[in-house]
Amino acid sequence: MKKNYILSFFLILCLIINEINAQTEWIGPTATIAKEDFADWTLPANQDALTTNVILTRANNRGIFNIAQETEYDNVDYTSPLDTEWAIGTIADGVGELTFDTWDNTHLGNPSSIIDIDLVLHLITDNIYIDIKIIAWTSGNDGGGGGFVYERSTDQSLSISEIELDNRIKLFPNPSNEFIQI
Repeated sequence: MKKNYILSFFLILCLIINEINAQTEWIGPTATIAKEDFADWTLPANQDALTTNVILTRANNRGIFNIAQETEYDNVDYTSPLDTEWAIGTIADGVGELTFDTWDNTHLGNPSSIIDIDLVLHLITDNIYIDIKIIAWTSGNDGGGGGFVYERSTDQSLSISEIELDNRIKLFPNPSNEFIQI
């Protein structure tokens, strides 16, 4: 009997660990992110700090990049923004059904072509999926400046006004002869 409880405990523990390592889909309220033309992209006010691994911004020209991992947009190999991949669609379409690629390949070299198009941004290291839609994009033809506006979903767990968690696992009675409660 005691072996069954120990086995049950380890199964529950494995499920908890699996949930911790699972992908996260941000489906919370929409946030609008903007950078004005010629604004200083090195200032946090002109960046979108999604996680410690991915902070998106844009210089006064070219595409967006991940300032947490690179100093400028990669205009040679077109891998910016690092640690991200992009797909046309929404989280509701099912992220497993979408085709992810680099930022540059997703918009085929012209970010203006995906204005008002539903996209999903995947933060690779963090394994987070975010709905995103580019609303405005200043291109070189518009005089430059690196301005952009996009809307994106947010982490729904941050939109809860009050939360009370007790993160301890309690096993009792300990030691036990016949049963154990979790």
